[in-house]
Amino acid sequence: MSSRAPEPIRGPAELVLAASIARRHYVDGRTKIEIAEEFRLSRFKVARLLEAARAQGLVRIEIGHAGTIDVDTSGRLAERFGLRHAIVVDTRDDDPISLRRNLGTAAADLLSEIVTPAM
Repeated sequence: MSSRAPEPIRGPAELVLAASIARRHYVDGRTKIEIAEEFRLSRFKVARLLEAARAQGLVRIEIGHAGTIDVDTSGRLAERFGLRHAIVVDTRDDDPISLRRNLGTAAADLLSEIVTPAM
């Protein structure tokens, strides 16, 4: 990516084009080259439109998990302290039984994932 701001999307036709390209790339998993061929554009134009779509908020990428593990905080914690594994359990209520159940489930799942017969 370049250090300068992407050119803004200009006009409704380019907006619709950028949205179509973004859908094909981010949702359908198509490559920039495939999209360029489909729309008869250069792959550089496709890349510029994708960059502009993200910069202008047309495309928002969110990574999350609906369960009890806070994946974002877990990842940042592991990165910050150089840990191979860090699991942060998020409970929405103050119920200590629910907290213990969620924490126990996360710990058991982690152990079953990382403990191998060779250990």
